[in-house]
Amino acid sequence: MKDAQVDQSGQFARIPFLSTALHCGAMTVLVFLRSSFGYLYLRPRSLLFGAGWTVILFTIYAANTPSVWRQYGAVCLFGVVATLFYASHLAFSMWQQTRDQGEHDQYSGTSHLSRLLKKGGSETSKFEFHLHLWGEALLVVIVATMLRTAGVSRLPTWLAFAAFCLFGAELTNYWLTIRRKKRQADMFADAEEVSEPAGGGMDIPPPKATRRPPRKRSGSGG
Repeated sequence: MKDAQVDQSGQFARIPFLSTALHCGAMTVLVFLRSSFGYLYLRPRSLLFGAGWTVILFTIYAANTPSVWRQYGAVCLFGVVATLFYASHLAFSMWQQTRDQGEHDQYSGTSHLSRLLKKGGSETSKFEFHLHLWGEALLVVIVATMLRTAGVSRLPTWLAFAAFCLFGAELTNYWLTIRRKKRQADMFADAEEVSEPAGGGMDIPPPKATRRPPRKRSGSGG
């Protein structure tokens, strides 16, 4: 007999540390590529806000040190803009929550390119999935290559790392979605097995009601 399927991963399945690490690396480019994130998808907020504050402090230091700015100026500008985008996305998501208009908590955002195609009336459900998994990471790699060719230092290396994190995060989410659907199907199958009647599923008719014939009373003798 197969084991009953019990979901022990909580409401939102994740791979400890790996999901968080990939998500933090990918979020630095996701805020440029997509819009209208779900509230929980913008986690872990403490780490991302802490990293953003660190980038702002380092940018102030680099701006006052010409030798450092020449090496890290592009990285600083990218980090500050990404931090501002993240804060604006989070604020917009919280505002939607207060108005009961928020997206699904795990909603990963709509790509700007996909949004443009949807306005043109194109069907993009499958295209959106492939764009998230392959297209966006490839686009970041292309931008990193162009910046490297243009002589920009430091930033292309980070973009290449962020592209790897983006692909890894989407691949992890896709695998967890497959496993979640499999668990749901197994739970439904288990429920159907438990609800089947005894006797191998054959319907056994209930016993028929029987009535005894009325007893005749013998008359009393005269």
